[in-house]
Order: sequence, then C-alpha cells, then structure tokens
Amino acid sequence: MNYPDLSINDFEKAIQHIDVDDGVRSGASATFAVYKNIRIYGFLDWLYFNLPGFAFISKYCYKSFSRNRRVLRFSTHLFWGKSRQPSEYKIVSQLFLRALACIYLAAFGSLAVQILGLIGSDGILPLQNYLPQL
Repeated sequence: MNYPDLSINDFEKAIQHIDVDDGVRSGASATFAVYKNIRIYGFLDWLYFNLPGFAFISKYCYKSFSRNRRVLRFSTHLFWGKSRQPSEYKIVSQLFLRALACIYLAAFGSLAVQILGLIGSDGILPLQNYLPQL
C-alpha cells in the first residue's frame, strides 16, 4: 500500500500508525492504536474515543512531550543512563541469596550447639518441671 498523503514532515512531528481497518492515525491517537491489540492496555483506545475529555488531555500531553523531547531525553539519560537495555540483577541476586544461605546456616548451626543448654534437662528452662503443671 502506498500513502502519498503522508510526508516525512508528518513523521517528524508525530508517530504515525497505519492500519488497514482504521487508516492512518497520528500522535496520541496512533499511540493508543498501538495499544489497542494488547490485552491489558486495549481499554486505552476505547477511552480515547468514548470518554469525554480523554482525547483532549491525551493530545495536549502528547504535544507537550513532543515539544520537550530533548529535555526528556536528557533527564532520562541523567537518571537511568544511556543504555537502552533493561537492568539485570543476576549477579547481585545470586550473591544476596548465597549470603542469606550463609546466615541461615550460621543461625541453625548456633542453635544446634546451644539447644541442649537452653531447653535440655539441665538447661535454663528444664521442661520436666513445667510439664506436670500443664
């Protein structure tokens, strides 16, 4: 299919969504068209067309974000870095779980050594004195 009505300038201004059924949608409308077939976000496209004021607010936000792309990109790079790959915490997770396992091992090892001195027949809390009272 060929869309002679779309120019390079249209793509520079806003996102374009081309669909056989819906035709060409631009800007905020195109954003919600992308979400339309995703189960958990599909309701957004419905809201865009059916909830009064939602389309107006969406268009306003889209225009303000697109006017400030450089500032938004700079702040994103500042807080999250330039890498576009999601962060992975495999090494940290493995180290944390191993450290936690060592802590549990030390705790149960300590309990194994001290348990007879604490609750044995000659321990701090001898149970045979309290069982007849129960």
